[in-house]
Amino acid sequence: MINIITGGVNSGKTTELIKIFNRLGKGDGFYNRKLYFNGHYAGQEIVVLSSGKSKLWACREAKLQNFQQSFCYGTYSFSKEGAEYAENTINSILKSGIEPIYIDEIGPLELQEKGFHKLFKCCLEANKEIYVVIRESCVESIIKKYNITNYKIINVHNK
Repeated sequence: MINIITGGVNSGKTTELIKIFNRLGKGDGFYNRKLYFNGHYAGQEIVVLSSGKSKLWACREAKLQNFQQSFCYGTYSFSKEGAEYAENTINSILKSGIEPIYIDEIGPLELQEKGFHKLFKCCLEANKEIYVVIRESCVESIIKKYNITNYKIINVHNK
């Protein structure tokens, strides 16, 4: 079963993913934590739910020292190290048979076969229970692209 957590931008989708992980008390995966610098949104880091360990995933405009860019999307640069961290995390979860798997977020990048595209495909092929954050505007396209048939929608609205 694919549990799709959806809503608008900044509606609490990631918070809902974390709440579900804490409530169920099982499984593993990651979420994207927003990073701020001097009060301005600066990027995201990937945080593993079970350990709290993290790696830089994306930064806006100014790149950090020692930042190895994997690709760009708009004003964002995405980290090669962050992509590898997410893939290694999911591969480890799949090998250990842990479920459900939590992924934040699948969207425009994955529709272009970037970002978490490969690891999401691996999770779907493994036929595991998944909780995935997908922004509202991308849900239909993601369902179609990945041929998802067994799913449940969890709507999150601004509170």
